[in-house]
Amino acid sequence: MRLARWIFLIAGIYGVLVITPFYFLEDQIGRDYPPAITHPDIYYGFVGVTLVWQVAFLVIASNPLRLRP
Repeated sequence: MRLARWIFLIAGIYGVLVITPFYFLEDQIGRDYPPAITHPDIYYGFVGVTLVWQVAFLVIASNPLRLRP
């Protein structure tokens, strides 16, 4: 279970570091990759759900044996 703990921990930390800047990049993404984002609620919903999953990975990393299916 030590390997699973490290994998979930690294995945969670990496995901948080990669996904968090997307909260501030909505306008930049609209300019770089047209068309602009017309439904920001869907954009922020996707970013939010993805960030919550990264937090879930960090929670699983705390005790993967107890939280396995």
